[in-house]
Amino acid sequence: MGPTSGENPAEGPMKARRIRAEGGRVWQDILQRNPGASFFLTPDYAEIAERTLGTPAVCFTFLCEDGARAVVPTFEKNAGWLRRDLACPGGGLPGGILCDAPLDRARTDGILKALAQIPNAAFHLSFEPRDAPCVSASAERTARRERFFVLDLSDDYADLECRSFAKDFREQCRKSARRGIRVAFEAGRGPFVEFGNLHRRASKSWDAASRKPLAFFAACADVAERTPAVIHLALARSEQHEGAAVAGLLLVRRGDTVTCWLAAMNRAASRLAPSAAVYRHGIEWACDQGATRLLLGASGGIASIEAFKRSMGAGAIECVTSLEVRGTAREWMRRTRAIASVRPSAGV
Repeated sequence: MGPTSGENPAEGPMKARRIRAEGGRVWQDILQRNPGASFFLTPDYAEIAERTLGTPAVCFTFLCEDGARAVVPTFEKNAGWLRRDLACPGGGLPGGILCDAPLDRARTDGILKALAQIPNAAFHLSFEPRDAPCVSASAERTARRERFFVLDLSDDYADLECRSFAKDFREQCRKSARRGIRVAFEAGRGPFVEFGNLHRRASKSWDAASRKPLAFFAACADVAERTPAVIHLALARSEQHEGAAVAGLLLVRRGDTVTCWLAAMNRAASRLAPSAAVYRHGIEWACDQGATRLLLGASGGIASIEAFKRSMGAGAIECVTSLEVRGTAREWMRRTRAIASVRPSAGV
């Protein structure tokens, strides 16, 4: 899925045209050819988002002039009259473009130019380092680069714990065990909704997009029951809190990669270090499952979050994590607003 090396940057974009796919047939076909593609590009995630977040899935399918097919699964937000905002997948989750051929610069540029032919649309694409695109500069595109944290799991867990965990993180894990924190993977609607309540309390001070309804967690439980190898919920329970969950970590696995999706902690239990315990449990499990990477995501430049991720041994990779592609009408509106914002006011 990522860009290939050795392409000639001077080459023009390969042409691509939008085609009408038959239902999700092409989407499913290309997805099968990309076993390492992000979970957030799958129909399973689309089902959760569409059922509970009010963002219907819209799949854009393209045919490149060399015969390669590409799919951009998106989620449409209500943007107002004559405007379409489409996220793929949005929310800082790792996504990308699905293609049945390598996404070199020419092919990627062709797909992005085809997206820009949808006049009233703005596409918000998000990526992780392995799938970050190598794209040419263009007026209708705005890219954002930031640090994305990835933990290398190529060592077994014992070596990883010894070599990668910082002293503070190891001590936090020991503290949580001494103070009665027990972590296990749990399934079913009950534990997922319990985690949902924990997440809702923790996210009260976050931005609205980060908060999720309880129906979202119930839908995750339903999909997890159908695909038990993909979605996993680790809960840290406290003896001092009568066995209640005081921290949780929702993980998804696809191919060689485990992604940390959502995490939450009861701040009243922070002295018990339950977050360290639940992440340690998730890392050990990922190693035992044979995964080679754990995605911890970007951190918005928040120093404390970055320090926590580094304490587990995660490395920061600077890459394009999001890319906005605007259609012709949306780009015209953007330029008009920019001109208006710098125009001198009357009488000055």
